[in-house]
Amino acid sequence: MPTYPLEKLWALELFRRELKGLGKQRAALAEEREERERLRQQADQKHNELHERKLRLAMDQQKLEMDVEKLTTRQQKHRNQLLSASNNREYSTLLSEIKHDGERQLAVEERILELMEQREEVTGEFERSEEELSVINSQGEQREKETAAEEQRLSEEADLKQRGLAKLVTQLDDNTARFYQRINKTGRPICAELRERACSVCGVELPSQAVSEVLNGKARQCESCAAMLVDPESASQGRAIIRNLEKS
Repeated sequence: MPTYPLEKLWALELFRRELKGLGKQRAALAEEREERERLRQQADQKHNELHERKLRLAMDQQKLEMDVEKLTTRQQKHRNQLLSASNNREYSTLLSEIKHDGERQLAVEERILELMEQREEVTGEFERSEEELSVINSQGEQREKETAAEEQRLSEEADLKQRGLAKLVTQLDDNTARFYQRINKTGRPICAELRERACSVCGVELPSQAVSEVLNGKARQCESCAAMLVDPESASQGRAIIRNLEKS
């Protein structure tokens, strides 16, 4: 296997991991924003539905109150006509009309009482939903400011990592650059640290000879995941490369 500068490959791998992590954080913030907006719209819809229900109940009550007024007027009219009834038949008819209108009025008044109770209940729900929506909007605005600031920080950090990665790629020799570009296109790990005789990516334990070769700085790929295995010293040097690139 060709010899590669393991410390630089490890630095490249760390840059890729950090950029991937930053990307996940930004995606999580975007998902949080979508969920926050979904909850706000849900609360707003509930608030609007309660408002419309309040209006419908008020209109229904108003219509019934007008009906009561009409029935009361009719009954008074019929009572006045009783005084001038010309015969028993006309008198009985007027009494029947008065009784019928009275019964209808009682039924309508009972319905009005039901509507009044419903209006009181809906008004309470509406006021609670109004408070809930106000809290959601207030907290949402505050969280949006925090999210925007966090997104800006993550974006700046990602730009810094991306510039460091690009700068490091220019420092690779042709052979290492071709190896990096080939592996980078696959999306799989470039390198893996050797940790207690095992690959840090897939966890497969290496044979004693392989461990010895890696510790002596020899380039060797994991037989399981094909990641280039990095000894502790090269890993430390790789982290130092990143620190120096981010400072420059």
